[in-house]
Amino acid sequence: REIKLPDTLSKIGEKTFSSCISLSEARLSDLKELPSLLFEDCTSLEKVHISKKTESIDPTCFLFCPSLLDIEIEEGNPNYVYSDHCLMNPDKTELYHGCYLSKMSDGIKNIGAYSFYGQSLPSSLEIPKGVLSIQEEAFGQSLGLESLMLPKSIQTIEENAFEGCDELSLVSYPGTQKEFQKVQLGFGCFYDTDIDSVKCSDGNYVLSDDSLE
Repeated sequence: REIKLPDTLSKIGEKTFSSCISLSEARLSDLKELPSLLFEDCTSLEKVHISKKTESIDPTCFLFCPSLLDIEIEEGNPNYVYSDHCLMNPDKTELYHGCYLSKMSDGIKNIGAYSFYGQSLPSSLEIPKGVLSIQEEAFGQSLGLESLMLPKSIQTIEENAFEGCDELSLVSYPGTQKEFQKVQLGFGCFYDTDIDSVKCSDGNYVLSDDSLE
């Protein structure tokens, strides 16, 4: 099932298409904003067409859309690009949405809030070199992730970044325990996972209770 919004429509409310489980493709009009939870739980949604006039996309716009593998950005949009199955800013330093096909490049600095929330992921994931922050709920409730390699560049892992990744049993970091100690860990960033420490080059760094609750 496909939906095409009329060109005269410039604004739409949050949750408008929430739980439309038969929706497979959406052609959006000249909407300036895509609000929160717009396509929440649209489990069959495979493709979205976004206007060149779209200025902002809420981080939760595509929450629990596991089939969404293609986002087409109209040519001339100054705010967004879609490359290697990643929705990003034009200079490709900010990642806003991804899926299990995403190929994250070394130029990414920040992995945005809810960007992989509820997605199926490969069993092993390496965060690209150069990434500074993994934001709130970025990989929350993701499925299939068993091992994670963090880059030495990482500075911040925000609240609940990996919460609910219950198959995650190994997190590695190429630096020392002393270096990892400088990383800011948000409350519950590894809540409901199967880890209690991070494997560093000189041993295991034991995580605080705040990181696991």
